Amino acid sequence: MTARRLRWHEDPDTSVSFHGSPGHRSESRSERDNLPERVRAGQTYRDVTVDYHLWCALPDQSDLENGDQDGPHPDR
Repeated sequence: MTARRLRWHEDPDTSVSFHGSPGHRSESRSERDNLPERVRAGQTYRDVTVDYHLWCALPDQSDLENGDQDGPHPDR
């Protein structure tokens, strides 16, 4: 996301969570330019960029058949 100007009227309350079946592995992260980790209401941020990355892996069918609920393993 990019923005020339960005301003919140209230301090945001944010969180990220993943729900679903066992065996799914997920990870997310964001990279921010000109935006602090915690933004404040009433503050104007300029020339903002946020890159959001989301990774998700599903278990291999053979893992499920063998009772492995942890999902994919990079060393297999």
